[in-house]
Amino acid sequence: MFPWTRVLTLAAAVLASATIAAGPVSASAAVEAAGPSATDTQPPTVPGPPRPFALSQVRLALTWAPSTDDTAVTAYDVFRSTGSPVIFTAVGTSTTTTFVDTGLSPGTIYLYQVRARDAAGNVSAFSPIVPAMTPGPCTTPPPAPTNLTTAAVGPASVRLHWTIVVPGLGCSPTGFDVLRAPGYSGDTFSPIAQVGFTDTYVDTTVAPNSVYRYQVRSRSANGLVSWPSNTVLVVTPAP
Repeated sequence: MFPWTRVLTLAAAVLASATIAAGPVSASAAVEAAGPSATDTQPPTVPGPPRPFALSQVRLALTWAPSTDDTAVTAYDVFRSTGSPVIFTAVGTSTTTTFVDTGLSPGTIYLYQVRARDAAGNVSAFSPIVPAMTPGPCTTPPPAPTNLTTAAVGPASVRLHWTIVVPGLGCSPTGFDVLRAPGYSGDTFSPIAQVGFTDTYVDTTVAPNSVYRYQVRSRSANGLVSWPSNTVLVVTPAP
């Protein structure tokens, strides 16, 4: 099953096991018999977010709530993004509310979205983007986070923000280690927190009028860690 607790907050909800139940998109027999109107310009409604289910280490099944249309929904286009930057590519079309994506890599995160089409060629807006992860161990550490910055600095707290990098192949990050060292230079970076699949952390263990350096590293589901991110220097103000 897809590890929602690590992947989404973009890491917060556990995806429950479910039986994939899907069938053709319904429409009234009269509308189907009559065919689409020559002046049909009404797009279908947005389909529901795809729900992923792992079928194997290299196959994911998706299912979603159907769209509705003033004539009939005829197909759904499925789009997938792998790695960073996020660029979606069409990977298939389904006439039902399910789709099986094959030829994937074990232990890898993929992003999916779906849109509906009717017989007149009108397309809906895209569904919400949903991450999915294939099961199985990987052997290559995930890429390091990039663009570590401070989002806010106070006398007693430092808010950090970074960019998550998802690889095209190999281990994907499922969590992050936040490292800190005192002073402008020297001293060893030590882990101060392990967080899930998120791009933000607030350090509330700092002191006023103090200097700290921070790094973040990615961690895979099977415990492999990346090289550290860039280093950011923080000077906390007086209270």
